[in-house]
Amino acid sequence: MGKHVVILGGGVGGLATAYNLRNMDKSLRITVVSSRPYFGFTPSWPHLALGWRKFEDISIPLGSLLPKHGIEYVPENGERIDPNANKLWTTSGKEIEYDYLVIATGPKLVFGAEGQEQNSTSVCTAEHAMELQRKLEDFYKNPGPVVVGAIPGVSCFGPAYEFAFMLHYELKKRGIRHKVPITFITSEPYVGHMGLGGVGP
Repeated sequence: MGKHVVILGGGVGGLATAYNLRNMDKSLRITVVSSRPYFGFTPSWPHLALGWRKFEDISIPLGSLLPKHGIEYVPENGERIDPNANKLWTTSGKEIEYDYLVIATGPKLVFGAEGQEQNSTSVCTAEHAMELQRKLEDFYKNPGPVVVGAIPGVSCFGPAYEFAFMLHYELKKRGIRHKVPITFITSEPYVGHMGLGGVGP
């Protein structure tokens, strides 16, 4: 067995790293540490919220996926790292020694605006999208005004635009668009800025 590579995170970055390393060097021992038991295709969460996709269609369980490729899977979070000793401890106290450590935990989503969690739902995670789907089923029975947007300080505006247009289509399909005024709110300096200074030519 070759060197041991431990990868913290089972998202796009973590899995891409694991697969590429496996393809490059079959002798490596590779371990992915992630408490989230599935890999999900994040851009499909708005589709999940509107019922256009099922969770099982856009997610893959890591416990059955990774071992097929000779990659070990530890379904926990990393709790502590000692870079001098090349050791990682998980939340249960499991000690993992490594030769190389890759940290691919992704962004930490912040939902800190006053009243945000109590009065709104995001499409940023699978759990949020499924919660929104449940709320929308009740909403369709008693439709009214909707506000779609992104609060100040966000780094990704795309899903807000995407969801606004998708909701518009879904409401038209259900024949209730005329009952639902949609207001789009953005902290961008202009529509289409996307937090990137604009997109396109």
